[in-house]
Amino acid sequence: MKVVLTREKVINRIDNKTYWGHMRMLNIKTLPELLTLQDSVCRHLKQPDLFVRLSEREWEEILGENGLVIGFEVDGRLWGFSGIVFPGTREDNLGRDIGLKEDEILRVGHLETAVVHPAFRGNDLQRKMGYLLIKAAQEREGWEYLLNTVSPFNYPSILSTISMKMQIIDIAEKYEGKLRYIGFRNIRQTDQGVPKNIYWVETEDLMGQKELLAKGYRGYDIRKNAAKLQLAYGLFSTTEEGEN
Repeated sequence: MKVVLTREKVINRIDNKTYWGHMRMLNIKTLPELLTLQDSVCRHLKQPDLFVRLSEREWEEILGENGLVIGFEVDGRLWGFSGIVFPGTREDNLGRDIGLKEDEILRVGHLETAVVHPAFRGNDLQRKMGYLLIKAAQEREGWEYLLNTVSPFNYPSILSTISMKMQIIDIAEKYEGKLRYIGFRNIRQTDQGVPKNIYWVETEDLMGQKELLAKGYRGYDIRKNAAKLQLAYGLFSTTEEGEN
């Protein structure tokens, strides 16, 4: 039985018609359809470097006991999906990148790739799926820290990351040399505090951002300024005071 989490009214960008779809938890039976959709979206990407394709084995793990996957369906067809995986002690646990302690490493969840068919982009589905995943993770004992990676040049994904109350806390090379922000959120913490000493920095200015991050600043907002992307950095009560 398919348990519907939410119903969503969406616009198809190809035929400009309105449809009703729904979000639901996926299981291993959905794997073939999930992989087909991922392959289709990857083939039509204008900037393939912004996206990291997960393997069949990786999706099998996320669809199993170590993860959660939410899908978006219209008329019985899968049009989008996103997942969280519990990496445990694996070497690729992002908690190691940000210096979490060993006991904290075991409470990390990775917010994985979100895939949405071009026909239904622009309906805020990535953020909506993310919120449902976070809610499910909060109800699951043992998960405390949510982390993800996103390209500094992928505006929709940065916007989605920040809209889910995640903060940029590091810049690192991942996935065979691809540059990525590392986003972070303590899903057990309700108050992130108010940012102080705010700087808007172009995402292309990697050195400037790394200097702020080294002083304890966190990225928390994104905007477009002409053709440039700018990220807002600030000091929060949970971070160390940096130099002005």
